[in-house]
Formats: sequence, C-alpha cells, structure tokens
Amino acid sequence: MGADGATMDERVPRDFETLRATILDRRASLP
Repeated sequence: MGADGATMDERVPRDFETLRATILDRRASLP
C-alpha cells in the first residue's frame, strides 16, 4: 500500500493542475 500512497501523492498534484488549467481554459473560452 505504501507504493500506491506514493503514486497517488505524486499523481494528485498533477491532476489538480490539469483540472485547474482546464477550468481556466473554459473560462477564457466564455464570452
């Protein structure tokens, strides 16, 4: 389980940044 915890710990920040970038992109696309 330790390996999974480390993987998730590294994966979460990347997903968060991607989600944030996606939201900003959608906002920029709005009129």
